Amino acid sequence: MKHFFIILLVVVSLVIYAQEDRYWSTSFNTEASLLAGAVVGGNSNITSIYYNPAGISEIEEKKIMLNVNLFQLNSESFKNIIGEKNDVTKSSFRVQPRFVSYIYRSKKNRNLSFQLAIFTKSSNYKSLSAFDEKSSNFFNNNTEETTKTSYDYYNEYNDYWGGEGISYQINNRLSIGVSGFISVKNLLYSIYQYSIIGSDDYSLSDTNNYQIITDRSERIALYDVRILGKFGFRYKVKNFSFGVNISTPSLKLFGNSDVKYRQSVSNNTDTNLIVNNFSVSEDSKFREVKAKHPFSIAIGGVVYMNEHKSQLYFTFEYFYKTPTYLMIDGTKVVKSEEDNYPGGTHLTSYKYGAKTIVNYAVGYKKILNDNFDLILGFRTDFNAYNVSSTGEFKNIKEIQNIHNSLYHFTLGSNFKYKRSKFILGFQYSYGKKDNTTENKSMYNIVGINNKNMIYTINSLGLFLGFSINF
Repeated sequence: MKHFFIILLVVVSLVIYAQEDRYWSTSFNTEASLLAGAVVGGNSNITSIYYNPAGISEIEEKKIMLNVNLFQLNSESFKNIIGEKNDVTKSSFRVQPRFVSYIYRSKKNRNLSFQLAIFTKSSNYKSLSAFDEKSSNFFNNNTEETTKTSYDYYNEYNDYWGGEGISYQINNRLSIGVSGFISVKNLLYSIYQYSIIGSDDYSLSDTNNYQIITDRSERIALYDVRILGKFGFRYKVKNFSFGVNISTPSLKLFGNSDVKYRQSVSNNTDTNLIVNNFSVSEDSKFREVKAKHPFSIAIGGVVYMNEHKSQLYFTFEYFYKTPTYLMIDGTKVVKSEEDNYPGGTHLTSYKYGAKTIVNYAVGYKKILNDNFDLILGFRTDFNAYNVSSTGEFKNIKEIQNIHNSLYHFTLGSNFKYKRSKFILGFQYSYGKKDNTTENKSMYNIVGINNKNMIYTINSLGLFLGFSINF
């Protein structure tokens, strides 16, 4: 138990700075990642605490693993982002610490093994700005009308995990395991939209000269600390290994959010236009927040061929739906701050929900000699985002994002030297989203809606890692 609280303190100290729409974006600098995570049935090795805690007992040596770094280069394209032929291309380079783990066997019972781990479960970052100017005729067909729109977006989401796992090897074929985690989620999110629709045709009457200004901004800063668990077993026969891993929903420990929202419309000149001046704003502090993890069950297997020198891996995982709920409730203040801050309105509430999905992964490993192997992998990373826009959630806002699926391809190798193992590999990820009409962040509040935005992402990651046996 003391190890668990040590992990908690370290994880909390990592927090320097929402919800994730995809569940299989996780990549560690390990062999399991090169196999695309298709290791529920076997060979999860140092990542057993996450993929299947039953695998912890399969590691015979006392082992510590330290990541060097995961280098990731992203190229994102936003076509028609706030208007036709208005394109933005963003490139980013990130260096992220990923995985630290320690595994040891019980001295009293050699069938009992333990693992401690700290790692980054998810880390997503998106920042962009766009500007568009074009002729329009929203309010008057008889004037030379111009629309100018600017848009700024920022979203940084991190989910840090720390925990301890225990595995017991019942016999040479069957092992069981359980692991518990603390998840620390952080989100920094902001949107600013500004537009002017106006006429500069002063040759006409004054009633044809007008300027409509819209202004909207949102800002969220939240953290949410939760606990969850995993239960697994693994069964082996001569040329086949089979495993099951069950992940529980999470339970909230503590957390809160600060939300600011402002929206206004100014009709500066022509009162005959059907646009009324209005302004609304709300600043909510210490609001209740939830960032749930879904229930899931993963099933996988490994087929050993050519005297175990060739290995075929497969895994699929079923994620249960998360019905729409208030991720941030602007009307409720966390209990510890009820006497200091009043409750607000749903103007600063945000909803979230997810549908049922199934992800698939396959991997292949070819052992070339005692010190070198070749590893390939592929996995889906389907987007689960799905919220209700009816009933009590009809007028509740969403945290805006582009809800696209990803497909990951991996290639790499293990290099063994004495008592150490080194990892070198690459991951290419691709995703595309057409006609992103659900992305309401791409229109301004007087109804200028872009229905033709196309989002494309290409990502290349470099895995570097090593483990040491003691």
